[in-house]
Amino acid sequence: MRTTLMLLVGVTLFSLAGCGGGDETPAVPLDAGSPTGDGIVKTIAGSVRAMDGATEGEGGLQFEISHTDRLVNKGATLEFRDAAGNASGKVKGNAVINLPAGVYTASLVYDENERLKGYKGSLTGLVVHSGSQTEYKVGVEAPIGILMMRFSDGTNSLNDDVKLTIFRSVDDPELVVGPVWSGPAGQSVMLPVDSYQVRAVYSPSKGAPITEWHRDISVQPALARTERDVVLELDLTGLRVDAFNFSKDVNDATRVYVYAEGADVQFAVAKFQGKAGEAIPADPGLYDVRVVYTPSASEMRFVGDKTMEGVKVNAGLGTRMQVDLALPQGNLNVKVVEGEVDLSEKTEIRVMRTGADSEAASPLVDELGVGRHPLPVGKADINLRVLNAAGEVRAQTFKGVELQNGWTWEQTFDTNDTPWSAVPALKPANPPQTVSWNPAGDDDDSAGDDDDSAGDDDDSAGGKSQAGGEAATP
Repeated sequence: MRTTLMLLVGVTLFSLAGCGGGDETPAVPLDAGSPTGDGIVKTIAGSVRAMDGATEGEGGLQFEISHTDRLVNKGATLEFRDAAGNASGKVKGNAVINLPAGVYTASLVYDENERLKGYKGSLTGLVVHSGSQTEYKVGVEAPIGILMMRFSDGTNSLNDDVKLTIFRSVDDPELVVGPVWSGPAGQSVMLPVDSYQVRAVYSPSKGAPITEWHRDISVQPALARTERDVVLELDLTGLRVDAFNFSKDVNDATRVYVYAEGADVQFAVAKFQGKAGEAIPADPGLYDVRVVYTPSASEMRFVGDKTMEGVKVNAGLGTRMQVDLALPQGNLNVKVVEGEVDLSEKTEIRVMRTGADSEAASPLVDELGVGRHPLPVGKADINLRVLNAAGEVRAQTFKGVELQNGWTWEQTFDTNDTPWSAVPALKPANPPQTVSWNPAGDDDDSAGDDDDSAGDDDDSAGGKSQAGGEAATP
């Protein structure tokens, strides 16, 4: 029996020695866990490697953070908490942080630049092993996209001569402190996810500038690219007039009438006519061009009316010009709700000039449906009337509301509030400016030729205003 036991022990020792002993057994790879992300954090992949010089009981954490296909370590900051919720440290970018072994959560803040920053996310289930370094590759998607607009004449690039000014679609360019971005065309511009309107001003080396508005441009997240290739209509047949009112595009509310040169535009029949912003098939020659802006369907006396004398329509290339009606104008922008229900379309609005006879005078606005309404400058009495959900009439009049050029009376009223209180009108950050007929220091005509047929150095280059507004500054 004793001999048998000794033999078994000998065999066992021989077997252990042959296998290299316990120290030679292959180590099981350490696990980085299965962390999850929230907010802008979309993907997390981890691995663990040996770490030299670690304090006993501690391990390291390191992160490589990418926004789509770009490393953005420098713009990322992480703050850590342990399983008990205690603050454990903070790290910038991909610097290594040493922490006691355990499981952690982290909050992440990503800044793209000084203009685009503060995008947040979180990581849960981060694992730290004693004596090892856990490395995580983190993919984020911030609500940022890229907009690029390129301009040409159909053949050659005009980017160097086009300046872009970008506003959010919901913003009134006159009332915001400044645009979202301004600079030359052809650049990749990073913007928050939103809908935008872009003012493009083409300034040729000779002749008048051309201004266009491009609206409802949507920018998508995760650095998605939105690209627009715009061909400026320089090679056209006939005449195109772009209409503005203190730099605002008003083509949709403006008609253009083309008369024989020297005709009485109040009584003569136009030889050609059409909508502003579109080419009118006028024959080559000299004309007087009348531009009529009608901002309100309710008040037909509220009109911008300007005549440009001696406009030359070129053969072949045609003529493109821009006119600012310079009609002083205020705006109403009213919304009526009952809690979460919008009653704006069911609200009656009636606007009278302050002091006008309500029985004899015509209203400035008399419609079913509030919203945005242009008004002549001055003081007005505004009456609103609506039925609430209980079938009760809610009505209130705001007397003596003052509106000057560029002001907007912007209100949201809830039928649950009694009485309604109006906030002061919004005012432009700077006095509204007109679009000029000629660029500064240029007395050339809009057609770009060498004579002065489109207007000489007197008032005719700026146009004659009829009832409604003064001439744009040449």
